[in-house]
Amino acid sequence: GVFVTGNLNQAIGAFAGRSVFGSKNSAFGADSGQSVTGYFNVALGAEVGQYVVGNSNVAIGKESGRGVTGNANIALGDHAGMGVLGEGNLSFGSYAGQDVNGTYNSSYGSNSGKHVMGYGNAAFGSDSGMYVTGYGNQAFGFGAGQSVSGFFNSASGNNSGHRVVGNFNNAVGYDSGTD
Repeated sequence: GVFVTGNLNQAIGAFAGRSVFGSKNSAFGADSGQSVTGYFNVALGAEVGQYVVGNSNVAIGKESGRGVTGNANIALGDHAGMGVLGEGNLSFGSYAGQDVNGTYNSSYGSNSGKHVMGYGNAAFGSDSGMYVTGYGNQAFGFGAGQSVSGFFNSASGNNSGHRVVGNFNNAVGYDSGTD
């Protein structure tokens, strides 16, 4: 790495680990781990884990974990976990968990859990749990739980629970709870 301030940092790959301020960070892959401030961050893949401020973040997959501010966030998949501000967020799947502002949000599936603000929200299934504001909301199934505002809402079934505003709502079954 070039422009490194700290101890025990590792970088393997063309331009990996440039502009690192901190210790015990690991970057493996071309252009990975650039502009990192913190400790114990891990970036694996091309252009992974760039522009990170925080500790103990893990990113695996092309351009995942980019622009993260916070601690203990995990992103796995192409472009997963980009633009995250918070702590303990999990993003698994291509483009999952992008633009998240909050803590302990989980997304599993391509494009799931994007544009989330709050904490403790969970999305399981491709395109689920997008545009969510609040806490404790759950979405299960393809396209479930999109555009939700409130807390402790649950959508279970493909395309269920669209455009929900309020609290303690429950939609079960294909296309249920939509307008």
